[in-house]
Amino acid sequence: MNRCCAVRRPTLAIIAADDERNPPENRVTSAAIKRIKRGQLYLIPASTETRGHLTTGNAAFYKQPL
Repeated sequence: MNRCCAVRRPTLAIIAADDERNPPENRVTSAAIKRIKRGQLYLIPASTETRGHLTTGNAAFYKQPL
């Protein structure tokens, strides 16, 4: 069994649109979250205030979906 499928709790994955280490275009995160029954993906839109991979360290960008 895939470990993602074993997750039973609601799961929120957060990525930034301008993330240079894990770009959304790779679809790695979105593919993984689809395998989690109660998984959800939140994409932080790129802006002049975001900082690529470091954006997820600032909760101000994703406090709304929490």
